[in-house]
Amino acid sequence: QLTANATIRFINIEGGCWVVETSAGQRFEPVNLAANFRTDGLRVQVVLRDAPGMVSICMVGPLVTVESIAPAQ
Repeated sequence: QLTANATIRFINIEGGCWVVETSAGQRFEPVNLAANFRTDGLRVQVVLRDAPGMVSICMVGPLVTVESIAPAQ
């Protein structure tokens, strides 16, 4: 489990991929990012958990499940 301040990013490859980029520069690909958080540049506080067994065509970072997410304070 990872808790982080992060930024939502849209990467225009393979039809487009959403990623969570931490302030340390780590990129994670969420498998369940809610539509209302799909805004490029949105700053959030997020809790992520590994998503074993999931696959993606984007391959821009480890796949994760969003446990909780909120706009950054």
